[in-house]
Amino acid sequence: MVFIVFSPYFWVAEPTKIAKQPEIPLTSMDVSEWPKLTIPAKGKSGHIPVPPGMRMAVNGSRIRVHTMYSDGQECVSASEGSGQSCPNGIVTGTYVTNEANETNIVSYAYEKI
Repeated sequence: MVFIVFSPYFWVAEPTKIAKQPEIPLTSMDVSEWPKLTIPAKGKSGHIPVPPGMRMAVNGSRIRVHTMYSDGQECVSASEGSGQSCPNGIVTGTYVTNEANETNIVSYAYEKI
């Protein structure tokens, strides 16, 4: 009886919840607003998904950015002007490795390809 009486009340009384899409950090935002990754010495970040039609930009030093493709290939670029640019393709995600001997904090955002 309690379930039947109170359930409709809470269903009607509860405000409508709208699923909010997470905001994608873009390179056009100030770098101070970009999400941060804390990576242990000589460690690596977790897998970071990349939205379709975008690529990840990373702000940091003594790091390597690993771009993973749907065919299993991986492209690695360094933060210190390696000049290497990863090719276009279906990107499944990215991760960052720390080349420093201490904890490293880097920021990241996305830009359209």
